[in-house]
Amino acid sequence: MKTVIAYRPSLEYRLKKRLTPLRKAIVYRGAEGKTRSKLPLRKRWRAWRLGFTSKSYSLYDLDHHDPADYLRDFSDINYLMDNPAAYSARDKFLFAQCMKMLEIPTPEVVALLSGDAIVWPNPSGQTAGGEFPRALARMLADHNRLVFRPTCGGAGGGVFMLESRKRDVLLNGRASSVGNVAEFLRDKGSYLVTRYIEQAEYANAIYPGALNTVRMLTIWDSVQNQPLVLGAVHRFGSSRSFPMDHFHAGSGGVCAPVDLESGQLGMAVSLNQEGKLESFERHPETGGAISGVTIPFWRDTAAMALKAA
Repeated sequence: MKTVIAYRPSLEYRLKKRLTPLRKAIVYRGAEGKTRSKLPLRKRWRAWRLGFTSKSYSLYDLDHHDPADYLRDFSDINYLMDNPAAYSARDKFLFAQCMKMLEIPTPEVVALLSGDAIVWPNPSGQTAGGEFPRALARMLADHNRLVFRPTCGGAGGGVFMLESRKRDVLLNGRASSVGNVAEFLRDKGSYLVTRYIEQAEYANAIYPGALNTVRMLTIWDSVQNQPLVLGAVHRFGSSRSFPMDHFHAGSGGVCAPVDLESGQLGMAVSLNQEGKLESFERHPETGGAISGVTIPFWRDTAAMALKAA
């Protein structure tokens, strides 16, 4: 006789599944409130039916392109709902430790903060009025330039850079103090502190005010039993996106496709302040050439992404 083990999803999971339409409606409303891409109501309804916000509909030019070729805006919500392991990718401290064990290079983690205490390494448990500001000052003295990021979250929310320049402390390039930073962090939850990464010269020449990043999309081919790179883009910052290179939601960054064979950059695009898509061969602020530039060590970069996948 066969023994059949019936699996019943947890109550939490079932509730989340039932609440997904509500969560989608909330995301739609929030995204539509922030976008500058004000589509006519008829087109907006079409975008929503297809699973896209107005911003994405304009960005992908879905009047002329097949929506099936693009990832819907709610796919990430469904992923987080359906994948119990997704949390390990959302928690930046946990993700950094996983990558370290797999020998995938990531920015060095200097400390994990919780409110006004250092919880890793060597927990201090001190308040902002005592040891904590001095500990921040020591970290800054040791590394000169640090990046602070909330351990959970996305879209660059709450991220800032702290820099020591001669006798000054700069917060995102503006004069501040370690005491002000300590006070700011007191009620902000968990923060990850990492070393600032100096980017390659070609990227610095295009835009030196942000860490300009390559984003690669990989999937697992279950037939070949190996990962594949499906696409890649290179993002570059601007004065609107500073101090990051954010491109989404009209943040001001510039984004260029990457040829997967050669690593050569194509024509860059950006959403202007009116939510319209603009194309550039050169960075619109610095004049640095983008189209035609080849990323150094491209094959090594792609191989590293595949190893991580």
